[in-house]
Amino acid sequence: MGNKTDAVFDIRFLDTKTEDPSDHPWRMRYTINHQVVPFDGHWHHVKIPLAWFADQGSWDNNQWYNPVGAFDWTRIDRFEIVAEHKSLPDVFLTFDNILITDSLATINNKKEADDMAFRIVPNPAGNYAQILFSATSQEVITIRIYSVTGNLIREWTIHPASGLNSIQWDLTDQNNRKVKQGMYFFSLFSGTEHKTARISVVP
Repeated sequence: MGNKTDAVFDIRFLDTKTEDPSDHPWRMRYTINHQVVPFDGHWHHVKIPLAWFADQGSWDNNQWYNPVGAFDWTRIDRFEIVAEHKSLPDVFLTFDNILITDSLATINNKKEADDMAFRIVPNPAGNYAQILFSATSQEVITIRIYSVTGNLIREWTIHPASGLNSIQWDLTDQNNRKVKQGMYFFSLFSGTEHKTARISVVP
């Protein structure tokens, strides 16, 4: 809930800085503005998939580091709400019941096919990408990666376990060659469902 229609702020996750001297507390952010939720003084329910967060980079030791796809979702240090875009004088924002849930593990009894949703982390990816998806049956699933020109880059045929599944993509094509920087599209097929997502590969 807020009182200014032109308010804009970020929500972000920071991962844990490791002992590796090349590592930093990387950020994943999502920007909230009036296009996401109207700041009209009323309560609104906002649901933001983690796949919508973008790799922002890192501020560490008084120096800025551009994103390299190194954000680690398994080592989250904290969640922040920050006014990164501009100061917000005379603005009040009220938040309640902030939850982080795994919707992929939730069974929808009305339409089990909805559980075949999937996400890709990190995104953008620099060294690898983890493909997470859920299945409510052991029906064969095919995952394909395409370039923006429609060329098939990689393909997997999977006999999934019921529940949450994952595979790792090392950013190579079918011939084990590293793919180029750019945008790629994922397609996930089962006998009755077709889901799509996209990923950015960075240097």
